[in-house]
Amino acid sequence: MKKIREYLNPSGLELHYKNDMLDVTLYDEIILLTDDEIILSKDNKQIVIKGCELTLLKLLDSEVLIKGEIKTIEL
Repeated sequence: MKKIREYLNPSGLELHYKNDMLDVTLYDEIILLTDDEIILSKDNKQIVIKGCELTLLKLLDSEVLIKGEIKTIEL
């Protein structure tokens, strides 16, 4: 039952990396956005994405698609 509830109403942060793009879903807010660093928050914790020429291809309420040379992701 718990898995069905989580599928219907997901609550956890998700990161998907494919084709030089990082899709981040279920984050709370964007704290910092520069060409070489993006900081997101989820439940008062930070997700730090560092790289070069980072750009947002998609920006929704709880989803962001990041393109660029991603060097590190710190959780």
